[in-house]
Amino acid sequence: MNHKSFFYAFIPCFLLSVSGFAQEFNSKTDSVLYLPIKENFLSKDRAYFSFSIGFEEKKVENDYLLTLLKIEEIKTTKYDFSVGGGYFISDNVAIGGRITYGFSDQTYHFDAKVLELLFDAQNFSTSTAMSSFAVGAGVKHFVPMGNGRKFFIFNETNIVYSHSQTLTRDVYNGTRIEKNFWKDNSIAIKLSPGIMYFLTKGFAFEFSLNPVSLGYKWGTVTHNEDTKGSSEDASLDFSLFPFNIYLGFSYYFN
Repeated sequence: MNHKSFFYAFIPCFLLSVSGFAQEFNSKTDSVLYLPIKENFLSKDRAYFSFSIGFEEKKVENDYLLTLLKIEEIKTTKYDFSVGGGYFISDNVAIGGRITYGFSDQTYHFDAKVLELLFDAQNFSTSTAMSSFAVGAGVKHFVPMGNGRKFFIFNETNIVYSHSQTLTRDVYNGTRIEKNFWKDNSIAIKLSPGIMYFLTKGFAFEFSLNPVSLGYKWGTVTHNEDTKGSSEDASLDFSLFPFNIYLGFSYYFN
């Protein structure tokens, strides 16, 4: 089983085991675990503040594709930071907003004679750097697991506007260089399911994914310093990457 298959199998088992543990553990009358109704931090008219970090890391060296194409290096680094907050309009339901900054850097380096048929070059490398800024607003639903009100499953649905800039640099045989620069804007509806656990009164840890996005994107492209045109794209994306996870902390005010 490769690491992706393991991750796909691990996530649902992890969520089920956490929920089962929460129900069994919360059913006990432990006064430390159990929060009285008056200390329900997800009740109406309360507020919260949160921040999270998302990341993805991948590296491949000296591999082969179909024994014809030598992959000298594939390296991907992605991360984003976000801060947000919200206000509970009813118990376990909050409306709020989020601001996110992201950056990614990808490098691919190939070496094979078969490349000459495609690129007129035996050695080819490409690197892509992207930065983005996004603002979103939406609603967050919580479902408590057990009676102790320590474990929660949640889903956050946001409408997000984002602006990104992407630079791609292609190098053929180490001499010929082609550059493309994109400026893109997009509007998307994104779903982010996850779990939350209260570490102490008001302070919680969150683990979430961002697997579903329905959006529309438009922008312009510049090739070797000359503007070549514009693009538009509407898409429905469903993705679950093994390292594309979001870890964060939230504080729920008294």
